[in-house]
Amino acid sequence: KIQSWDDMRNRLQGDRRVYAYFHPKMYQVPLIFVEVALVNGIPNRIGDLLAQNRDNIDPKQADTAAFYSITNTQSGLAQISFGNFLIKKAAMLLRKELPNLKTFVTLSPVPGFCKWLLDNESAWPLSAEHIAMLDAAREGDSESRTDALRKLARRGEGRQILLMLAAFYFLKEKARGNKPRDPVSRFHLNNGASLHRIHVGADMSENGVKQSAGIMVNYLYRFEDVETNHESYCDGIVKASTEVMDLLAA
Repeated sequence: KIQSWDDMRNRLQGDRRVYAYFHPKMYQVPLIFVEVALVNGIPNRIGDLLAQNRDNIDPKQADTAAFYSITNTQSGLAQISFGNFLIKKAAMLLRKELPNLKTFVTLSPVPGFCKWLLDNESAWPLSAEHIAMLDAAREGDSESRTDALRKLARRGEGRQILLMLAAFYFLKEKARGNKPRDPVSRFHLNNGASLHRIHVGADMSENGVKQSAGIMVNYLYRFEDVETNHESYCDGIVKASTEVMDLLAA
């Protein structure tokens, strides 16, 4: 969510890009738009991308395009896959403009994680000791649960527990049709991306902690793999990096 005019100006600096689809009948309002940060290295905190006091970089020196926000402005068109096409089109334009870009990733929220976490204790692949550490996040009112999750995300052992649970949630928990439970994951995996990294403490805003315990993830778009990744998704397989897969065995 854009917070202010200063925030908007920050998102339109020289090392940022915004791509949108318009319709001739609604030419003043985009149907959907995606925001991209041109950076070095794969981002792991949304605050770093949105900081207004950050140092801008020369886009020709960036090696990574990070898609950090996609907004559908028309709720009645929410079921139409404009976003799938827009991300790929934006990546194509970026590759043409900036051949120096080698990596195309997202920094994405996990909107359903905390609901699953708090409602499905029986599914947790954890020891009794680790389950006890999570009890505070399941008790009391909303404010106390959010505070407990925030504290957990800042502790070394707590962060590791959240990483393991997030990996389980992405790789094992399924919705109808044997598809991933998480809606953002379904979107990007169906679009041919792979689950690349999971970051605890990536969004410690109140909403970020309430929805996802502060977790965000990178989906990697490696364009030579898009078609095979999409086919795997259709077969109920989540394509993920070795780093993510290894969290299940941690």
